[in-house]
Amino acid sequence: MAPKKQHQQNQYGLSYSAMVILVIQNAPVLLKGLPLCNRGTSVKDIYTYLKAHVKPLAQMGQKEWEKTERVIRHTLSQTTYFHRFSTDEDGRPVLVASKEDGGLKGSLWTLHPAPGESVDK
Repeated sequence: MAPKKQHQQNQYGLSYSAMVILVIQNAPVLLKGLPLCNRGTSVKDIYTYLKAHVKPLAQMGQKEWEKTERVIRHTLSQTTYFHRFSTDEDGRPVLVASKEDGGLKGSLWTLHPAPGESVDK
């Protein structure tokens, strides 16, 4: 049996959710009307930022990168403090929790922890 490939740690020593938080906090898109984090970014921009700033991710082959993309999407959809941001018919901001239906594909992702929940992990 071949030895299991060891996990490659990124240069920041962060989990995927922590890396996504870093991307969102540095996103150029400002979102109005949000109480905690007034920034948002698309999944594509998360990928671009991470490939540009995390050396091990930038050096991945295509198959390995596709697996990492799936992990990032899974992290966004399963972590409660990541929300999709969009607007309703009247132009009002709408946040949809990552685990709820209703978030449109292509929405921007932002941070919105529940009361008592922290993104400091």
